[in-house]
Amino acid sequence: MSSIPEKLKNTNFRFVLIQNGKKFPFEKKWQSENNYPFYHKKLIKHLKLRNGNYGVVCGYGNLLVIDCDTKMLEKTVENNLPDTFKVRTGSGGSHFYFTVDDFYKPIRLLDDGNKNVGDIQWEGKQVVGPTSLHPNSNKYEIENNSNIKNISSEDIKDVLEPWIIKDKKEGDDRVNKDFMENNKNQNGSIYSLSVADVVNLGGMEKIGYEYRGAHPVHGSTTGKNFTINISKNTWHCFRHSCGGGPFQLVAVKEGIIKCHEAGKGCLSKEKFRKVLEVAKKKYNLKVDWMYR
Repeated sequence: MSSIPEKLKNTNFRFVLIQNGKKFPFEKKWQSENNYPFYHKKLIKHLKLRNGNYGVVCGYGNLLVIDCDTKMLEKTVENNLPDTFKVRTGSGGSHFYFTVDDFYKPIRLLDDGNKNVGDIQWEGKQVVGPTSLHPNSNKYEIENNSNIKNISSEDIKDVLEPWIIKDKKEGDDRVNKDFMENNKNQNGSIYSLSVADVVNLGGMEKIGYEYRGAHPVHGSTTGKNFTINISKNTWHCFRHSCGGGPFQLVAVKEGIIKCHEAGKGCLSKEKFRKVLEVAKKKYNLKVDWMYR
């Protein structure tokens, strides 16, 4: 019979109902409505009388689970993140439970061959809870009964960066390529703006052509969630797995777009016009024309 372990009896955590030997919730709208605290009568009845499985909903109570399908990923988490509550899955993988104060979205983890090696499970996702029964008849077992540790999103991104999908194309801001190509011979150049013109490099750590430090808008708990590459004229935010060139950075700094929106093609004509205007006024972009 499945039961909620003591380390998961947090009043902010939520659980969903899963049939015995299954992996997915059978109630609709489980992400928002049909999820329950550990003491809810419906959940208790499901576990005790129906001998059902249950899922632990990520995001509630800031709960994040790193779902490892390979030993290499598992060892990387164990060796580089704090000792925490860990579950051995019925298929032989592992679930590491953490709380994190600020995260953006679930992230699929892939190796160099584009093969899935695991997931960072966050809002909108759930993992099968310990003591539940896997479809292959093996149980999900608690392997480390330590308290669930709180870590930063930057810690997670730093450790798991080699496997994180870059789902936004990063590079120069050629969202209006034809326009810029047609105007690059005018007085001043659209390509003269550098990421170093947009952020203050003071206090950032220099590593080759890169500088690393805290994000200039939303900050950082570790002081190292943001990098700029002077040679490539690009930047990257580890918290949101996004980035771009100097114009996208201006857009983020000036509130024209949110940081997580930054990526190739994120600037519409109207937004790009606003970026050009502020870049001329505040960031020393020297052009004598304006976007029409």
